[in-house]
Amino acid sequence: MALEVTEKRYAVTNHAIKQYKEKFRKYDLTDNEALKALLMIAKRGSVVTTRPGDCWEIRYNGMSVVATLDNDTILVITFLGDKNYRHWVRKTEIYPRYMRYKGGRGA
Repeated sequence: MALEVTEKRYAVTNHAIKQYKEKFRKYDLTDNEALKALLMIAKRGSVVTTRPGDCWEIRYNGMSVVATLDNDTILVITFLGDKNYRHWVRKTEIYPRYMRYKGGRGA
């Protein structure tokens, strides 16, 4: 689970910038400010786990991004949110969805 690059270059997709703004509900934030925040997570964060499609989850200060290695560039694909957002999504969307299939209380 190593993400090693000899000459570190970083790039961020437009999707990641859009997700950052939406998940923090900061629609008035400029793309450049969101870009700086995402780059900081990618540069200072550490690899937490692997993700499907030869990607890694990188976390810094509770905020997570999914990144992949594209040539010699670490490409931030998407923003997963902070700890509170991810907990909220699990509780309100993911858990009830799976409880329907199991016939549990979440139906």
